[in-house]
Amino acid sequence: MVVVWQGEGAPPSLPVEVVVRDVFPIGLSHARNRGLAVAAAPVVAFIDDDELVGPEWVGAAISAFTLEPAPAAAFGPVEPLDDRGLPYCHLEPGEPRTFASMSVPPWVVGTGGNMAFERASLLELGGFDIRLGAGAEGRSAEESDVIVRLLRRGLRIGWVPQMGVYHPTKLEHEHLASRYPYGFGMGRVVRKHRALGAAARYLAAAAQSYGVGLRTKDARRRREAAATLRGFLAGVLKPLAWQSPPGALTRAPLDLQPRLEGGRWQPEPLRTDPSIRLRYRRGHELLEIWVGQDGDATVAAGSGDGTGVAARDSFWVLTETK
Repeated sequence: MVVVWQGEGAPPSLPVEVVVRDVFPIGLSHARNRGLAVAAAPVVAFIDDDELVGPEWVGAAISAFTLEPAPAAAFGPVEPLDDRGLPYCHLEPGEPRTFASMSVPPWVVGTGGNMAFERASLLELGGFDIRLGAGAEGRSAEESDVIVRLLRRGLRIGWVPQMGVYHPTKLEHEHLASRYPYGFGMGRVVRKHRALGAAARYLAAAAQSYGVGLRTKDARRRREAAATLRGFLAGVLKPLAWQSPPGALTRAPLDLQPRLEGGRWQPEPLRTDPSIRLRYRRGHELLEIWVGQDGDATVAAGSGDGTGVAARDSFWVLTETK
């Protein structure tokens, strides 16, 4: 088991057999990639941090990759953990099936809260796009992006009913708050891959849901469908600038905080080659955050004529520019 920790405090105390990585908070995709990097097994599975797995989950995930021809990934159902509120990312078990066509919409295949991969295939794919997912500019849909890339390579994806997890329900306002980010992320995926067919189907599904809300006088359904549509259109129409996450500045090292106060730092495009680098500009000042990638060492990189400060899994460089 690998736990990738991005919380503000120190990681929790866990049994010695659990591998813990304390990483700089760029977002969910970055965390998953860091976990993928240290995992040793040929099959790597991912769940959300608030989920519980069913008793058959591990065995079902492993068994999915013993089939012939073996899939590159497997997804499973997500069912409500409690009756506190509305089901969240609810996917019924159904029957086993295989997805192998590029025409399949990614949201039909599965959700990121319950998925497993042949590690070699996911590494060859380049892992998750750190510009997508919770905490990043894309807000969500990192798993949908991976699904599209796998299917476009001609690889197979399995649906495994026995591979079940349980997700806490959400109150009505919590459920509504998730609709815009989900729509936005899907819009980014559609724009990134120029998936016009998927765009048309997503718009049709959201419009249909809104229509059902009108006919049944279900105000909650109308609000959720409208938020989804707004998010999706914003994700499709907004240029793919992929800005550095503004929230990263809250993790500035103490020695550097006084110099960062006063005035607003404008995020600049995130850079990922050859290293992950976040960039922010304020007037003639440029702040670069070089983020560690091996899960242990701080990346000591950057400009030699700036103020460099080593911090948690990162190296901060503040430079005066012309």
